[in-house]
Amino acid sequence: MFKAYRNFWNNIFNFSGTATRLEFFVPFLFNFALAIIFAWIIGLTAGSTSGQFVTFIYTIVFALVWVGNISVTVRRLHASNHSGWWFWIQFVPIIGNIWIFILMILPNTANRRN
Repeated sequence: MFKAYRNFWNNIFNFSGTATRLEFFVPFLFNFALAIIFAWIIGLTAGSTSGQFVTFIYTIVFALVWVGNISVTVRRLHASNHSGWWFWIQFVPIIGNIWIFILMILPNTANRRN
């Protein structure tokens, strides 16, 4: 489980290759927990100089996690033998999020080369 999260950070700018379902869903859960912790700390330090610093750090971490989520989603699409361009389907209201979730839970295929 921790290996999957470490792979997330090691491959943050890697948009080629594949990712397993575990490599996709474990970082999602860890990053969600990280966001809750940051929100709690920001709430405790709101209005102070340290609160501004924490918010600044959160913004940097959020940007890196955002790029990493795009990367792991593209690699997960490759693993299910789909083009990385399917990433954009999630921006179609309602049906797009359902469709990307279905694509994320599809099993890996053995014939993907990149």
